Amino acid sequence: MKILEVKDLSFRYKNAEQNTLDNISFEASEGELILVCGATACGKTTLLKSLKPELAPFGDKNGEIFFCGKAMADISESVSAAQIGYVMQRPENQTVTDSVRSELAFGGESLGLEPDIIRRKVAETAAYFGLEQLLSHRTSMLSGGQRQLLNLASVMAMNPRLIILDEPTAQLDPIAAGDFIRTLYRVTRELAVTVIVAEHRFEELLPLADKVLFLENGKVRAFDTPENSAEILAQSANVSPSLPSGLRLHSHFHRLNGRKAPLTLGESRAMLAECFKSDVKSLEQTAKAPGNEEAIRLKNVFFTYDGSSPDVVCGASLTVQKGEVFSLIGSNGSGKSTLLSLMSGIEKPYRGAVEIFSKSLKKYRGSELYCGLLGLLPQDVQSAFLRDSVGEELQFTEDKSVYDFTPFYEMHPYDLSGGQQQLLGIKKMLMNEPKIVLMDEPTKGLDGSWRDVIAEIILSLREKGLTVFIVTHDMELAAQVSDRCGIFFDGTVSAAVTPQEILSDSIFYTTSAVKTSRGIYSGVCTTAQLLEICTKNGLKEEFR
Repeated sequence: MKILEVKDLSFRYKNAEQNTLDNISFEASEGELILVCGATACGKTTLLKSLKPELAPFGDKNGEIFFCGKAMADISESVSAAQIGYVMQRPENQTVTDSVRSELAFGGESLGLEPDIIRRKVAETAAYFGLEQLLSHRTSMLSGGQRQLLNLASVMAMNPRLIILDEPTAQLDPIAAGDFIRTLYRVTRELAVTVIVAEHRFEELLPLADKVLFLENGKVRAFDTPENSAEILAQSANVSPSLPSGLRLHSHFHRLNGRKAPLTLGESRAMLAECFKSDVKSLEQTAKAPGNEEAIRLKNVFFTYDGSSPDVVCGASLTVQKGEVFSLIGSNGSGKSTLLSLMSGIEKPYRGAVEIFSKSLKKYRGSELYCGLLGLLPQDVQSAFLRDSVGEELQFTEDKSVYDFTPFYEMHPYDLSGGQQQLLGIKKMLMNEPKIVLMDEPTKGLDGSWRDVIAEIILSLREKGLTVFIVTHDMELAAQVSDRCGIFFDGTVSAAVTPQEILSDSIFYTTSAVKTSRGIYSGVCTTAQLLEICTKNGLKEEFR
């Protein structure tokens, strides 16, 4: 049964020079899982919002959208609210009540359902999504993964026919992201709900999708099965860096004598073992010698947001040297961002000390800390924007490093795509020429090619002698740029070692390249390293 049909949809924002969407056509059937992908700012968010009448952007629109055979313009507000669910990229923006129970009940209450019906819907939805033990919890105390799952559950409590999700795992750690994607798959298969999801994370989602809608410059480049779309995705300079290592390897070696593109990890490992020699087991790793000047030092730091609650940071100690890139990984809600707030002076520990260049934060006066010394990219990048236009934020500078924002000078920062907002935050932070850069999820919302650009920026900062401290769920970024990585667990930093040591030995907090090559090669953490070692080994005779 056809749930959604989009015919020749074009859209242009007011005062824009060209269409954001250009002649888009596709359809979705009941119970299908459709992956929408493309470069940062290719039009994914605009398309998804166009499918939800309450969120449809303002501008010049042409074409038609049909929901369950009826023109979207003729769908009533109550039908749209109940039958077309929307889950946003930032989970905190969608939560409207203060408890899990009331959040699950909110949709039914808004539609005027009977209290008994609402209670039944809350009960069965909580049971299906495993939220029963959290019903009395405050939504503000949930981790990012729990809150995003709650957003999905709240939508499902309305019994929708279609759910639209805009990069729902962008702020989730690898374990929470995998759990969330598998839950989406269950919803399509067990409940026959149609799911349309935009994502840059392909490893878990691509094998589960029924169709892939690939957008490029506002046009449909491909709309087909994952198997038939794999080669087109691998040839895209913007999308290819986000693909699993096995797919990139398959494309790099020109389909390996006609071998089918691997979509699952098992298929990728089988391809690697069967097609490539293994004479060279590892690559030479050149470790950077640590500096002799401390840039950041934590001394037995303790912190809690509420004196009656457990400590978020509990005896954390760490030293980061000048010119070092340090990445901190860990689960949602573990306290990584809190630690960053302590380093930047936004929060203050109740015990222990934080030192910047061997000077306690308590001794910095006024704006001394932020004038050419320390820069912060916050997790909520919108909190860094204080002006009404991009040009004002950047003081109309002609500097085109990081990203050329000149065409967007008249736009409000909030009107940029999620990825562009990240880039604007980075560019604005670097304008003050800090010596220490603190970044909270710098690649959030960015496609793989821009992740590589951010990696190059970070490495260039290190070359200039800057110290960079990153909180991230992007394991590929951590592998690319870090001198050392640490895991934040149980209120403290553990395993502050090289990325090769920590990622090669991790089961979940690791990269696609590690999972693909583990047991075949050693110390291979990035896709670039996997391509290099496979090139050194060469193909077996029958696959040349």
